[in-house]
Amino acid sequence: MARVTRESFFTAAFAVLAQEGFPGVTAAGLCQRLGVTRGSFYHHFGSFEIFIKDLTAHWQRLYTDNLVAMAQEERGPLGEQLHAFVHMAASLPHEVEIALRVWGTMNHEVREAVAHVDQLRIVGLADALTANGFERVVAQQYSRLSIAALIGAQLSVTPLTEDYLNELLEPLQSDLEELNPARRRDAGRGR
Repeated sequence: MARVTRESFFTAAFAVLAQEGFPGVTAAGLCQRLGVTRGSFYHHFGSFEIFIKDLTAHWQRLYTDNLVAMAQEERGPLGEQLHAFVHMAASLPHEVEIALRVWGTMNHEVREAVAHVDQLRIVGLADALTANGFERVVAQQYSRLSIAALIGAQLSVTPLTEDYLNELLEPLQSDLEELNPARRRDAGRGR
């Protein structure tokens, strides 16, 4: 039998969230899924509340911190950077994110974690736009709108595909490329 780690519990919880929603995420259910005793769960986490905190922190690391860092490393024209953000948004575990958002309506810690992740995503996209010459306020407005569109799509479209996200966000991408200060400066120089 493979050694069960904290990450094993997180992976199992993500699978349960995607398949059953948040009510299926229990210490007993996760232990049964992993074939271990509850003692193993409490050895790793101490309490279910600590598990929730650590699970949402793990979700943030995997699906926000790492993705934002990768997107910020993307170099090249703004259009390529925006395409990278859409590609990363399409790769998110949408069923897990939906379940966390629903869970957040009933659990304060999950609600705070979801709001924090949304804010990090907004800031990450706004930083990329600011690095391309956009005024911070404009970058934040477009970033909030983009993340709101992603959340709305997650909650209303199944399955959420990269093609759908590209179609949904294409008008925003076009506006941003048209408004891109670097592009406008280059055009003014005759490039």
